[in-house]
Amino acid sequence: MLPDDRRIRVAFNNVAPAYFATVGIPLTAGRDFDERDSLTAPKVVIISERMARHFNGNPIGQRIVSGPVEAEVVGIVKDIRYANVKDAPREVLYFSMFQAPVPDPAFEIRYTGVASEIVQSCRAAVSRANPSLTMFRMTTLEAQTRDSLSRERLLAMLSTYVGAFAVLLACIGLYGLLSYGVTRRTAEIGLRMAVGAQPSTLRWLLLRDAAATVLAGAVVGLLGSFVAVRLVETQLFGVRPHDPITFVGATVLLLTVAFAAAYLPVHRASRIDPVTALRHE
Repeated sequence: MLPDDRRIRVAFNNVAPAYFATVGIPLTAGRDFDERDSLTAPKVVIISERMARHFNGNPIGQRIVSGPVEAEVVGIVKDIRYANVKDAPREVLYFSMFQAPVPDPAFEIRYTGVASEIVQSCRAAVSRANPSLTMFRMTTLEAQTRDSLSRERLLAMLSTYVGAFAVLLACIGLYGLLSYGVTRRTAEIGLRMAVGAQPSTLRWLLLRDAAATVLAGAVVGLLGSFVAVRLVETQLFGVRPHDPITFVGATVLLLTVAFAAAYLPVHRASRIDPVTALRHE
């Protein structure tokens, strides 16, 4: 039994035998609930691995008090995200449903195939067992997971639209900047072509200058994103705040778009007539 100075807040759930096998939570020690755990039998409990860390020695066989209930630990299961997929694993106590004074039965079913067909089969089975029973709040684990992330999905969608619009504005701005820069160098381009410079050489020269501008902006953007990521860190799930794949992918995408936007004014400049270019000044 945990001493008074180590009392902790825990989550709890009333479950039936085979619950852990059904939902895919591995049993790491001890046993599952079975027919021995009736309302008149001694109270038993199965705990999560995080809860097991609070015990001295092997928790199996030790007793734990949760409110007015004192129960013997008979099993340990893997940690889970208890409320939703964004939660960190926590201490959980699982009691036998058949030892609850007023059981509130809920059923978990493992299935393959189409969920709607399984629902119809379950309704038919319940109706055959007892026509007066009504099934309600039927849902799948996939649907529950999707609903728990609805806010994050909305924010991700809005962020995608805003990000796409920002990329578009960046491309327009970059195109305008490079076009202006090329226009200012018209005389230089004409002079280079007049002395024998090849269009491919001019394209490489102008693209190299554009690359310097783009790479400088990318470096500044990366440094700024490392700071700004703190503002959205709480909205991330399954992605580290400084995930290298995400940063590299975003940088490559922006550089590709930027070079694509830069190529058009550079290609146009390489086809300028030298005489026209020299008359520009």
